[in-house]
Amino acid sequence: RLAALRPPPRAARRAARRAVGGRAVGSPGDMSAEYCLRSRNALLVKDDVGKAKPSIYDLPGEGHAFGLTQPPDAEGAREVVGSWAAHVPRARPGHGAQDFAKLNVLAAQSSVVTAGQVRAFRRENCVTLGASASAGALPKVIPSDVIPTFSYGRKSRPSTPIKAVVSCDYATEQQEVLALQYRQLADRRGKNAPRA
Repeated sequence: RLAALRPPPRAARRAARRAVGGRAVGSPGDMSAEYCLRSRNALLVKDDVGKAKPSIYDLPGEGHAFGLTQPPDAEGAREVVGSWAAHVPRARPGHGAQDFAKLNVLAAQSSVVTAGQVRAFRRENCVTLGASASAGALPKVIPSDVIPTFSYGRKSRPSTPIKAVVSCDYATEQQEVLALQYRQLADRRGKNAPRA
């Protein structure tokens, strides 16, 4: 009977304070630590020091990937680079197409301001593009247009013949030249030697 009236040991009181944010469990207005951990209220859920707050939502397992899954692309970088398509510019509007710049100027001069009025004005008035005059001087001709193999910039030195360097072709060639010089020298000395 006396044991039930006694307060819990000091270590138990410290653990209870830590579990409920530093306040003693059982004091008026406090909730139990178990209730706070089970709670779905984000404000009541307590976290451990150095750890994230436990989630209050029912989340899928570790193997779940969030977001929309995209099917794998049939074309990779290799296919795209292997079948490179050059840009083909759109054909310029020719004779007979509407000249919107002139139409807009005429609409503004006629006090046409709303979209409906502009639509009606375009139906009533037809202003077409005239024959295009030359847009100035002719384009300059550059050398690569005339000679397809023309290259620009400073000429660099020829590349080093690495195969000849690695296979010692230059050393072998010099040894043969030196051996020939020694033979020629020996032949000259042999001809100039006195006969007995």
